[in-house]
Amino acid sequence: MCREPAGACDLPEYCTGASPYCPSNVYLLDGSSCQYGVAYCYTGMCLTHQQQCLQLWGYGARPAHDACFEDVNAAGNAFGNCGKDEHGNYMKCQKSDAKCGKIQCHSAAKKPKGTNAVSIDTTIKTDGIEVKCRGTYVYSTQDGQGDLPDPGLVMTGTKCGEGKVGRDRQCLQTPLNKPISQPGANSCHIFVLKA
Repeated sequence: MCREPAGACDLPEYCTGASPYCPSNVYLLDGSSCQYGVAYCYTGMCLTHQQQCLQLWGYGARPAHDACFEDVNAAGNAFGNCGKDEHGNYMKCQKSDAKCGKIQCHSAAKKPKGTNAVSIDTTIKTDGIEVKCRGTYVYSTQDGQGDLPDPGLVMTGTKCGEGKVGRDRQCLQTPLNKPISQPGANSCHIFVLKA
């Protein structure tokens, strides 16, 4: 083996004997189940709301109730949105796309990780119960963030429903691509894509 898997959706690469270099990186087919069915592989990564909450809030953080995603991201403002349109205006999330907008978490931490990140706490009522939703707003160190994605938005490729992942702030059917054959000794990977 010349390259170990780098994650749940990556595959090991083996030398072919035809070159002194490791072959191209290969990974599981987009749409393959990962993390015990909690997520899908997308461009070689296995992304979950849970991982993103842990990254933003630290130990013990987890995704908030679905109603948090739906209510907060329907606002279409800096604190709840599905990204920006071509004019730089925040877009409201449709209910079906709510889990592709701003990440909503549950955490006991006082504030999110990062020096320029602040907590956006919202309390909503769902089924007669008050639920606390915690979003993250990251202040840019410069005027605007330019082409940098908002780290408080759910990452592209995160599972947003059964058979669906978030792409372009929409919850869309998981793409299934045709497998690529890998000729050569010890390089038989089924359902893989080249990076």
